[in-house]
Amino acid sequence: GQVISIKSADELATKLNAASKTSRLAIVYFTAPWSGPCRFYGPKYTRLAEENQNVVFLKVDLEEAMQVAAKWNINILPTFYLWKDGETVDKVVDGDFSSLEKKIGELSASLSTAIVVA
Repeated sequence: GQVISIKSADELATKLNAASKTSRLAIVYFTAPWSGPCRFYGPKYTRLAEENQNVVFLKVDLEEAMQVAAKWNINILPTFYLWKDGETVDKVVDGDFSSLEKKIGELSASLSTAIVVA
């Protein structure tokens, strides 16, 4: 797994639609280079992507895609949105990374179970 950098609202919509069509969990990480917490969590997010191959990891840098952050009403960094089946299923703000890891584990496990059953 790798982290995919998003540059526009259209690109984000395309990636989220693709994740939904393949029944994959997607995480959208809103970050900025001037944010100390974001600089701290960036490498951890990359590690999560490497450890969770079945999850789509997206990153929106506010410096490169401010209109995307505005559309999603981002006012705290870092913010992580968890997206499944075409909608937001959860949100983690202010760098609660252990909560993010737990939610990814729970949601990706339910997806893989659903795929096996189907």
